[in-house]
Amino acid sequence: GNVIAGFEYGIRISSSNASGNVVAGNRIGVDASGRFPLRNLYSVNIYNAPGNTIGGVEPGARNIIASSNTCIQIDNPSAHHNMILNNYIGVAADGLTVLTNRLDGIAIDSAPSNTIGGSSAAARNVIGGAMRGIYIRNAGAAGNMIQGNHIGIDASGTASISNRSANINIDSAPGTIIGGTNSTTRNVISGCVQMGIKVAGTTAAGTVIQGNFIGTDAAGMLPVSNKWQGISLEAPECQVGGTVLSEWNLISGNGNDGILLSGTDAHGNVIQGNRIGVDVTGTNALGNGFGVTISGAASNTIGGTVVGAGNVISGNRN
Repeated sequence: GNVIAGFEYGIRISSSNASGNVVAGNRIGVDASGRFPLRNLYSVNIYNAPGNTIGGVEPGARNIIASSNTCIQIDNPSAHHNMILNNYIGVAADGLTVLTNRLDGIAIDSAPSNTIGGSSAAARNVIGGAMRGIYIRNAGAAGNMIQGNHIGIDASGTASISNRSANINIDSAPGTIIGGTNSTTRNVISGCVQMGIKVAGTTAAGTVIQGNFIGTDAAGMLPVSNKWQGISLEAPECQVGGTVLSEWNLISGNGNDGILLSGTDAHGNVIQGNRIGVDVTGTNALGNGFGVTISGAASNTIGGTVVGAGNVISGNRN
């Protein structure tokens, strides 16, 4: 691995022909030990370039990327099908110690169909110490996937490595998939100073949030609280959970609301099959401030009439 530090751009991959590149095993924005900051403004920038890989599931492929304005930035419509795997982002080489980023751990702007993490434990990114852990914005950033990561929680899955504004912020980007239907695609989204997940904007429709632990440790037994909301929806036609057993989210231990639906843009959302305010077993209280809050939002569905649609909403303080 290389040590790449002290630049405006640590690594920049640009143009539609710049595909198939691999960035693996490096220390970017940190010293050779991976413990101390040596700031880049933007550590890795992928601009209009498709099909590149940052990290990898092989032993030694992990990058340590930290102490930047933005650690990994993927921009513009031709920057599609890039993969970010098994990196420590905003975290030192021990996977536990925060190395603060000024803005975002990962930012995707107008770039579709990229993958953060994956369906195996070896693909897990650990993302902390940023304003926003993951920030995906604009209508062109359609169909991005976030799976299997620790976001706002350390590599051990037990302690906060706080992001300050949101662990995941989806801003007007449609069709984002957060999580999946088995334990290996589960994100643990906890420990944020404000929100676990924020989805906002009328074009953020089709966001799907399934199979995640939001506000707890990786075992789903203890609180690692997002201090405001577990999930904040200010967007239409999103799906939180589902009617199949493997689709439910655990949304517990959060400071204010487990789920907040707010504003006139938050309509047509469906919240089904989740455990809200209990631990992973469903039998012990692990409360949020409020289970579900609807504020100025019309025509949403909580539960349903088919088998599996009902949520467990218990143990909350209000």
